[in-house]
Amino acid sequence: MKIAIVALNGSPLIDSRESRQIGGLETFAWSLSQALAKDCSHSVMFLVRSGRSRSTTTVHGVQVSAIHEPLRDVRQCVSKSMEIDPEAGRFRIKRWNSNLLWQFPTLAVSKLFFKPYSEQDAIEKSLQEFSPQILLALGVNETSSQLGEIAKRRGIPILLWIQSNADLEPKLYGTEDFQDKYGVTSAVAQACLTYCRFIIFQSQAQQKQFQSLEPTLRGQSTELFHLNLIPNPVDPNRFSLGATHPLRQGVLWVGRADRFHKRPLLAIEIAKLCPEVPFQVVLNAGEADIRRQVEKELPNNVQLIDFVPNESMPERMRESRIFLSTGSPEFEGFPNVLLEAAASGTPIVSLEDFDGFLAKSGAGKSHDGDVHQASETLKRWYESENEWNPRSADGCQYVEKFHSLDAISAEFTQLAKKTISATF
Repeated sequence: MKIAIVALNGSPLIDSRESRQIGGLETFAWSLSQALAKDCSHSVMFLVRSGRSRSTTTVHGVQVSAIHEPLRDVRQCVSKSMEIDPEAGRFRIKRWNSNLLWQFPTLAVSKLFFKPYSEQDAIEKSLQEFSPQILLALGVNETSSQLGEIAKRRGIPILLWIQSNADLEPKLYGTEDFQDKYGVTSAVAQACLTYCRFIIFQSQAQQKQFQSLEPTLRGQSTELFHLNLIPNPVDPNRFSLGATHPLRQGVLWVGRADRFHKRPLLAIEIAKLCPEVPFQVVLNAGEADIRRQVEKELPNNVQLIDFVPNESMPERMRESRIFLSTGSPEFEGFPNVLLEAAASGTPIVSLEDFDGFLAKSGAGKSHDGDVHQASETLKRWYESENEWNPRSADGCQYVEKFHSLDAISAEFTQLAKKTISATF
């Protein structure tokens, strides 16, 4: 079976020179691609966006294809510094950058003399060359809506794997001209469901949330969709049981700088309540004002880390005594990082639970958003090996039983075969 998985921001997983920012969606997609490629009956394509020229290579049995948008880096830099009103023909400088002296003229010249770049055309060209039997789109976003159009035009079955609870925000499907915090519009979300009738959910909560959308789906019934539940996987070859309690040090937090999703300022607040406990906060790029606020409020027991390479994260997880989660269930899907911590035998102290994972697995404890209770649990587990040990063992055993990468990829394969059969 020829399977195409599209994760345009996944290039740093293949080439660390591309970017320093790696999301959970991309990590999940790359792990699944490698697991599927281990089956010699599959040919797997992993489609990404690259800052370099368009290319195709094979990594761990996966055909990695990269589309290239000319001057993409320049365009992104200009968009951060300037606001352009194409209808009025005016622009406003938001933040001066001396590079604008050459970047803006470069873009103006390219617009005059070169054909406009179409990402959708580039994606379609790569897919046409690979000729997949099935497409996998990840999350409700513009890329997934483009894939849906391509799939319909070319008669390719497509699966949509929900990646965030924000993908199921009711206003995306029942309100005109709505735009969520990630920039996804109601038009894009509705297009995703128009083209993608086979949907995979990460959790039972997501499936129930989708079914509750029926009154807002513009006359569509949820019975018109094929709904499937496949839990997120974790790769035991990468995330395996770490050292015992006495040989570990520190509390680990990983996420991006934002105010609504990962919420690093809550992690800083908890760290302040645990002054004797060392913290490592891996803060990926995000909102600049949140980054500045974190730096301003940083207590002495917190080491702020800009970036950890993907290949180094398993070791970092195995060496940490506690993993701290401050993510919001309103916007997160099912965080892969919780599975990675549990597989590493690292107990989880969390402000919230996700689909009851912590309660069911015993891998950690949630605190209904209460930072004071979370800090008390963290301090107690950090010092007490007797309290730490059962959470470490239970979490590791649970993910091995219910979130094995090989088992999940086999489940996906069966669903893909059924989708192809049902489509034709």
